[in-house]
Amino acid sequence: TDTTRVRLIGIDCPEIAHPTYSALPADPFADEATALMRDLVEDQVVTLRLEPQRTRDRYDRLLAHVDLEDGRSVAEQLLSEGLARQEERWNHSMLMRYRQLELSARRAGRGMWQ
Repeated sequence: TDTTRVRLIGIDCPEIAHPTYSALPADPFADEATALMRDLVEDQVVTLRLEPQRTRDRYDRLLAHVDLEDGRSVAEQLLSEGLARQEERWNHSMLMRYRQLELSARRAGRGMWQ
């Protein structure tokens, strides 16, 4: 089967350990972020929303906002739980919303902000 790798635009999650590519250990909260992502999207139908100004990163991953069938945003869930940072590398339509969600998680001491 064909596979398309997707990177969530506008957020940066803690990195898991990649023994093939690096001897570096996983970042703190990488396991929690991975588990939440898996719980949200595994075996689910999702909608990908692209930003017109940039659709791929340097690794040829599709840059997209990922929405669940119930309308929730995967990125917003990760940010709200303190398991991602908002990221401004690429301009996108949710920039201010993501900033607000990260600030709220920081103030509440959730996830990596405890």
